[in-house]
Amino acid sequence: GKMMPEDGIHTLTQFEAVFLGAVGNPKLVPDHISLWGLLLKIRRELELSINMRPAKQMAGITSPLLHPNDFDFVVIRENSEGEYSEVGGRIHRGDDEIAIQNAVFTRKATERVMRFAFELAKKRRSYVTSATKSNGIYHAMPFWDEVFQQTAADYSGIETSSQHIDALAAFFVTRPETFDVIVASNLFGDILT
Repeated sequence: GKMMPEDGIHTLTQFEAVFLGAVGNPKLVPDHISLWGLLLKIRRELELSINMRPAKQMAGITSPLLHPNDFDFVVIRENSEGEYSEVGGRIHRGDDEIAIQNAVFTRKATERVMRFAFELAKKRRSYVTSATKSNGIYHAMPFWDEVFQQTAADYSGIETSSQHIDALAAFFVTRPETFDVIVASNLFGDILT
């Protein structure tokens, strides 16, 4: 009836990183139990702020993208706040029910994930793409873009671009070989991968 033993978090504190694949099966365990009893518990209690999700075409395996060029990129997802914050709530029931979900972006977490992406790009092909939606999300994404530009100024040898999330999703299919390191907010990194 639980997703991890009572001492699960203590066990994980003995390690520098957590390798965690896909979990859950809604037919056996409701999503909210696997989410709140494992994933969010680990992320929040251990303050796991960086989520690395590599994507690469592997030799001998045909990609469903049927792309003629190999691709090898990594999505670096901010993993502790953003659109998955717990800030919000529900009020009323019935016809006038209201649900509010607030995205929270701190400079500290935003810059931390971006610096991680830039440091990784220095070891790879020196190219960082920022996933944004500043044309539609009024406050958080222009803030994200500003922090990205400010952080990029400290990495003169790294080429950068910013892509709106909808175009970026299409480019993952049509030209995945053009990407190296992609940095994204919690929700965007989740959806892209």
